[in-house]
Amino acid sequence: MIAIAGAKGGSGKTTTTLGLAAAFARSGIETLAVDADRQLPDLHVTAGVEREPTVAALDRETSWHSLAQEFPGTSGAHVLPGQKPTENVELDAALEWLNAGATEVLLDCPSGAGPDVVEAIALADGVVVVTTDSDQSLDAAATTIDIARRLDVPVAGAVFTHCSAVPEAFHSRFEIPVLAVVPESDSPLASEEARTEYDRAAEELASLTATRPADPEPVDSAATGPEPGDWVTPDAADDGQPAEADHDGQDTGDPFDSTGAETGTEHADAADRVDAGGPQSSADDAQSPARDAPPSGDGVQAGTDGGSPAQRRDEVASEATAPPDTVDDGRQAPATGLNAFEVDLSGLPPGSVAVVEAPPASQSEQLLYGLTATRGTLYVSTERTERTIRVALDAAPVTVGSPTVRYVTDERLAETERLVGEVPDGSNVVVDTMAPLERADRDDYREFLNALKEQMLETDSIAVLHCLSRPSVPENRATTEHVADAVLTVEPTDDGADRIAVPKFRAGGATPESVDSALSGDERAGRGRAGDSDHGRGDAGRPQEAPGNTR
Repeated sequence: MIAIAGAKGGSGKTTTTLGLAAAFARSGIETLAVDADRQLPDLHVTAGVEREPTVAALDRETSWHSLAQEFPGTSGAHVLPGQKPTENVELDAALEWLNAGATEVLLDCPSGAGPDVVEAIALADGVVVVTTDSDQSLDAAATTIDIARRLDVPVAGAVFTHCSAVPEAFHSRFEIPVLAVVPESDSPLASEEARTEYDRAAEELASLTATRPADPEPVDSAATGPEPGDWVTPDAADDGQPAEADHDGQDTGDPFDSTGAETGTEHADAADRVDAGGPQSSADDAQSPARDAPPSGDGVQAGTDGGSPAQRRDEVASEATAPPDTVDDGRQAPATGLNAFEVDLSGLPPGSVAVVEAPPASQSEQLLYGLTATRGTLYVSTERTERTIRVALDAAPVTVGSPTVRYVTDERLAETERLVGEVPDGSNVVVDTMAPLERADRDDYREFLNALKEQMLETDSIAVLHCLSRPSVPENRATTEHVADAVLTVEPTDDGADRIAVPKFRAGGATPESVDSALSGDERAGRGRAGDSDHGRGDAGRPQEAPGNTR
């Protein structure tokens, strides 16, 4: 069982899972791809199969062959979708009934470094780290490798995606083989070049899983890293030197995006495809708590007496759920006069739907990007591609996380509603921008907003709708503002620190002080959900607003 992992969202884990599944099948090895992502399971969407049956149906009496669906166009590769929001599944218990036999099982892991990731990696015999060539993705890869090290799970290698060469920084930081380098493509699963890379990676992985010893020893590799075909124990995943540390001595490693493997004498060695201009970690990344990995010296060392596998998994999971550090840049947020870099939308009550209105030439996007740092986020884009969003997140001056980004182009309203309907409890949802949805039929749009609000209440989640102020106002903009629990307007300033006004705020009594506390992140705990009877209502039971509350 191989975990396909990478802490950074959008690195190509799901595509890589399916690409490897198809490659194994082409080589004659029956393969089962299992969606282990509880946050936003979409393996079935990328594979083009039905949503059910799911992994929740696995039990002692049911063979996976009766549940899994064949990956279209590929004989021998099968897909088992992840659990639905209404299902509660313990992944380790479900997979206990998976009698795979000679079948290769690939686990499509969620993004981030939380308990769900830890659980999936702990179940695997090895890990394939998926990464791109960006600094943030390489940092995220370090986080994934660190999790594997603490769980004593070998790292099989890295798959690079969305690029054509391995950055020089990779070989200087990691001693793991590069299995594949999958170039940018509109349809990577159909691309002949990508298929060749996945075939090479599957060939190497097949030899690894067939011959891997029970207790692998660290690999004595050259400076360019281990050769493809070597299992690397987690302790050997770096060169023995600590990862670059920030000024507090914290390891700045995080997960990275991967692409296909380099194997065979007729193919150039991975080390020969190094991009000499590989990016180096920036100071901003090093100081960003949401991007930092745990110190490399902490946790259970591979091969040491760190307790049972279950104990190690629980220890790593408990560290993953610890509250993130706060940003300490020497500033103290004022009670009033907050700007676009200081507002913390995660302080909104669970169940809230908020609107951010702003001119296109403003800093309003920083409000959206900052929200991704607090917890799992679905980022639905109606105007910019997934890659464009990822690049913008990498360059953001605020602390960001690893959201799941989806670019909707056809049937935008229906597709957005479907995506929102699958978010798990305690999520964030960002829709950027709303105008293409607001041009839909009025009745359809009203139903969409009501379904969105119901889903936020049901899952204790928060939705933020980005509405740009343009000369032509969509006819349903007033409906958006009416349904929203909070409306924030961004007022551009000459110095770039755009000010925030709050013409509408239902929760917390809507006093200037309560609005300040909510939007500066001071009152996240112990608050009722937006729309609850005892929150945000005056004596007459009507929602209270704070018109013109400039921050």
